[in-house]
Amino acid sequence: MHAIIEWLDEKWWIRDVSKNGVWINDLKINSKQPQQLQLNDTVCLANVSGATFKVANLSSPQDVLIPFYDEIEQTNTVDEELFLHQYHLLPSQESPDVVIYYDNVAKQWWCENIADMQSRPIRDGEQLNIGSTSWQLLQIVNRSTEETVDISDESGKSLSFVFQISQDEEMTELKVYCDEEVIDLDVRSHHYLSALLVRYKADMEKKGILQGWVSIERLSRDLGMGENHVNIQIHRARKQFADAVSCLGIEVPLFIERKKGHVRFFSDRFKIFKGSKLEFSTDSLKHLSL
Repeated sequence: MHAIIEWLDEKWWIRDVSKNGVWINDLKINSKQPQQLQLNDTVCLANVSGATFKVANLSSPQDVLIPFYDEIEQTNTVDEELFLHQYHLLPSQESPDVVIYYDNVAKQWWCENIADMQSRPIRDGEQLNIGSTSWQLLQIVNRSTEETVDISDESGKSLSFVFQISQDEEMTELKVYCDEEVIDLDVRSHHYLSALLVRYKADMEKKGILQGWVSIERLSRDLGMGENHVNIQIHRARKQFADAVSCLGIEVPLFIERKKGHVRFFSDRFKIFKGSKLEFSTDSLKHLSL
């Protein structure tokens, strides 16, 4: 071991633990004191052939999928790592076969097969075979120290959802309000699925049923699409929401919650407009307009 690079106090640092020294930008660093790394720094490890590196990125640590090369078969169709955010549809969002996502409540990575809707947890170091590609999960982030919000108590409670459904119900727009921030999720086909879950939830609450769970079978029937397509729509809705709220610096539960054969909308703060007419609003959102 020649040097250690570590993430401390929101910065990257390098420590010399060698006998021969470490140079940054041609200047030897103090072996007794960590040196903060800056963008474009050149790091040289003395007397080690080819051991010169350039600092190309100072982003915080991320969990990552790295290509897993089968030494026996000598095959793998990917050669670049995939840095993980909360949600990934693979091999593409347009034609996903597998979904990799992080559950902020369970603090666990999951892998779901789109075809049979079977999910399983994946753990640090585990190999994943996705079609003709093989990956290995490396968990880098210590989320017990990285999380800024206690998601079991506060996260998501300040988020409000306003759906605008066209009169013919052909188009649905969604805006998310968080304190003074407004996130415009635009018009998407999967917003109608989310709005339908909100309608189910509102109707159940009127009847004194507070859980809001609805079967995938009913959702599929009411949307007029197969369960596999419904599953893809759910994941697209989750991914768009996860990507959007990441800019707020908060951790929230999954946008649409699931249990075996059932789903529900996660929030209790929502409002639905059909055309220009208010269809439903929770009491806490009566002040919110379009």
